[in-house]
Amino acid sequence: MQDQDVPRLLERYYSATHTAEQEAVILALGRVAGEPSAKSKVWVPAVQALIELLHVVRHPRERVRVVRGFAHCFDRAFAVPSLLAELDEPDEDIVEAALWALGRIGVHFAGSAVANWLDGADLDALPEAVLDRALLTLAEIGVPDAPVRAQACWERGQITAEIAHLVMAESVSRRMEDEAVQHLADPVTARAAALHLAMVGHPNLDERLAERMIGAKTELSLVMHQLLEPRRGRKGGGAGAGDLLLDAVSHSHPIRRRRLARRLRALPVADVLEGFAEVVELVAEAGATPIRTR
Repeated sequence: MQDQDVPRLLERYYSATHTAEQEAVILALGRVAGEPSAKSKVWVPAVQALIELLHVVRHPRERVRVVRGFAHCFDRAFAVPSLLAELDEPDEDIVEAALWALGRIGVHFAGSAVANWLDGADLDALPEAVLDRALLTLAEIGVPDAPVRAQACWERGQITAEIAHLVMAESVSRRMEDEAVQHLADPVTARAAALHLAMVGHPNLDERLAERMIGAKTELSLVMHQLLEPRRGRKGGGAGAGDLLLDAVSHSHPIRRRRLARRLRALPVADVLEGFAEVVELVAEAGATPIRTR
């Protein structure tokens, strides 16, 4: 993709007669902006184009589409300030979209900014969808106190148990682990609770899920079945710290890579150190590094 393609994409957007064509342009700009291998002379104009659209477009639904286009700008700190400004918009759909995009971008200072924004907000007055998304965004970015905030909101009745467990799962936190076991019996919350227990490596997960699969509806039963599927490591056993470390540093997809890295929190420190030694050994044997280049 040459950088002169960005002006052509903008021209297509402004001349579009259908929403679908505008959405296609936004998606294309987002992908150019977030392409890991792209040079700055390619991705910077694409981010600038999205920022331009954000300043030009005024209709709320159209603004939501543009804001969501930023979600492809993985690790692009340059894109964050414009999205943070959208948190003061009166339209809750725009705010929710901005929070979602910030979580996908994943830059740490964005997490700090969202946390500060929450600290200054009246959580009881925030729309439920906005508060849910803000907490999930903190978890996706990796803000350390996301689980603490989520548990406090759940205890105050500001979020559902389902959202609380999704935050715990994304954060790989053992907070509310006992509650997750209990919530496996609740069809509404069971999927999030099961994901929470799976992410933290709950010791009796197989037994508990097998027990609940029998009476569960098809969709939930399939989710539990997939969580029960054995994960094979490189040495024939379960996937351990070495496998997670190697995948975390070599995986090309940013969201997948961050989640793999957070999974290490659920493992004992000694296992992580042993896994690191395995990775070093593999690198030495291969005579190359598994770490992706940008």
